[in-house]
Amino acid sequence: MEMMIETAVLKKLRQLPEAQQQEVLNFIEFLEMKVGEKDVSMSKQLAIAAEALLSDYQTDEELTTFTALDGEAFHA
Repeated sequence: MEMMIETAVLKKLRQLPEAQQQEVLNFIEFLEMKVGEKDVSMSKQLAIAAEALLSDYQTDEELTTFTALDGEAFHA
């Protein structure tokens, strides 16, 4: 399905005048930017949540029980 869409888009793109091809490229770049902003936004939200929970992960005994084992090798 993906290849069919790509083929159809390329076929139609080639039929457009160069100025309109540039508009299509500009729109694609806009869509890429929008997707990138969502990724950045999610990263920011995760960073804020991690900072808010950091003290719990450093001091809560239930969450730090196994930190003494961090330096030990794990053998399955």
